[in-house]
Amino acid sequence: MVTNCLDVLTCAQTDGAPATCAACAPGYYGADCSMTCTPLPNCAGVTTCDQVSGVGVSCDLCADGFYGDDCSMDCDAAANDCTDVVTCDKGTGVPTTCNGCDAGVWGDDCTTACTPGAMCSGTTACDQVTGAYVACDSCTPGYYGPNCDTLCEFFPN
Repeated sequence: MVTNCLDVLTCAQTDGAPATCAACAPGYYGADCSMTCTPLPNCAGVTTCDQVSGVGVSCDLCADGFYGDDCSMDCDAAANDCTDVVTCDKGTGVPTTCNGCDAGVWGDDCTTACTPGAMCSGTTACDQVTGAYVACDSCTPGYYGPNCDTLCEFFPN
């Protein structure tokens, strides 16, 4: 006999099947825990629900981009300079994995600063996975090019 009861209060005299349960396993509700909870939006895991109504109250795993006990809040992309959040801390909303970073930072959570080129005086662009220098948006006077590594002609040293 398969049951979703965590604690049986009463059982059927004929076969011992749970008639009423004190508590149901996550994802189930009802007197005998036989009904499935209504899933919460943005819940990628198991919804725990009110044991009488079946209305979802919490989730064990939020879908990408959401957090909170009921997965109803958007992750805070601005917290880590993410351009697209994939996952975040369930309690705080701070990104743990990003799909892209703002210019000047890199890494899974966009918290590592790019290392600028020697003659870069602006924002450095770098590879979002390795951190390798790619380009600069403003060069030190006297230099030009995507990497600011070419000396301008006729510029005194």
